[in-house]
Amino acid sequence: MTGLSKTGRSADDVIEALVAKRDRDVRWEDGRTFGMVYDGGPGVREVAERAASLYLHENALNTKAFPSLRDIRSMSLHWPMRLLPVAGSTTARPLRTICIPPSQTRTQA
Repeated sequence: MTGLSKTGRSADDVIEALVAKRDRDVRWEDGRTFGMVYDGGPGVREVAERAASLYLHENALNTKAFPSLRDIRSMSLHWPMRLLPVAGSTTARPLRTICIPPSQTRTQA
């Protein structure tokens, strides 16, 4: 890893370096993944990219300053929980392990 440049880099140079880093990544666009990437197609990607650009510079960890991000995070955590079978089944446990600790932390704060 090199230090920060005194002169900076062009935007094209930065993007070129980032693209080069992806050379060894799986080719999800070609359907080369299973269970790692769920591609909803061009329409879903367009909405996801537009939505991501709306919140690109906000700090999702500061939900007091950005309550819209708190609402989105809450929705994204609770929506899959409604799709799961009865709470306590083996299928539900992995997601509950991920979803419950943040909500418990918020409650205790």
